[in-house]
Amino acid sequence: MAVAGTAETALARQLATSDAQVRNRALRKVERMLCQREPAPLSPKGMRRVWRALYYTLWFADTPSAINWTLERLCSWLGLAVDNWLYFEVMWETICRYWIEIDHLRLDKYYALLNRSLSAATSLCVDQVDHWRRLTGIVERVVFEPLVGTSADLDREAAPAALGMALHVCDKWLELVLCQAPGGLESLTLDTDSTHPVDIAVQPFLRLYLAPMERASATQQRNRKVLMRRAFERLWEPLVRAPAAVPNQRDQLVYLSQPEHRQQLAERLFKLASRVEVPPYGRRFMYGCVRRLHTAVITSAAATAAAAAAAGPLFNDFDARIRKPRQRRRRRRQQRRRR
Repeated sequence: MAVAGTAETALARQLATSDAQVRNRALRKVERMLCQREPAPLSPKGMRRVWRALYYTLWFADTPSAINWTLERLCSWLGLAVDNWLYFEVMWETICRYWIEIDHLRLDKYYALLNRSLSAATSLCVDQVDHWRRLTGIVERVVFEPLVGTSADLDREAAPAALGMALHVCDKWLELVLCQAPGGLESLTLDTDSTHPVDIAVQPFLRLYLAPMERASATQQRNRKVLMRRAFERLWEPLVRAPAAVPNQRDQLVYLSQPEHRQQLAERLFKLASRVEVPPYGRRFMYGCVRRLHTAVITSAAATAAAAAAAGPLFNDFDARIRKPRQRRRRRRQQRRRR
């Protein structure tokens, strides 16, 4: 269904107003639009127009009660909308497009929207393989591909890129998606053709390391290395952490505890990382995961430090390659001037 002309403009203004009562009435109208099947459901173009206004609805919600009420309403529509995944995709696409405009005072509201919508989408998937593929495909296409350039079909000029949003997804994916997948992490095989939900959910973070980089620009390559490091620290390293021989209250959570399972994952990951087309930087991180998977049990804190040292340095050149490119170029310019 398409809202015509002046009515559409009036609804957008009501959603983006600072008057809470007007916003709430407009939100009820949007809810009826999303649930209505006749004469026709919202088209992708109409959904984008609606979400452009809903973005500012959350922007103008300032009190804690108004923020919480708006977040609950926006995320609950994921289960009510006629096209659930179109609603979810346009929501994330809109936040990604306007991410650079969000100031530090409003950033927590949009972090909360991402977290709640991702949890709602995970609950919506249940054990349906097609739903899990839709979820991971949307997140990879909207968040990761514009940043790292892993897709040849992507329109790089039109696709927005939000590095901060991608870093937040790396932080929350293990907790909100992988741990909630049916079958649990015990069913993880790292098989690219697997139909287990947890294997489907981990595929975007495998392709982040294993996909070729020749189509990416210099900025995309740099973004990809930043995401590799963050995903390793927040997803892969906790995931492959070895259990302690003497557990205590201060021990960190262990996700993969069976030695046979860890050995199978290490062998599978080594085969994936040893392929010719894998970028060297991604191969290094994957080999680090393999070395940690081969560690079956950590006996003490000293042994933990020894195991980390035995795994080898992964980030020696990180500062020189990624964090300080401008300083490096400045020094080179100064050296040329002195000559």
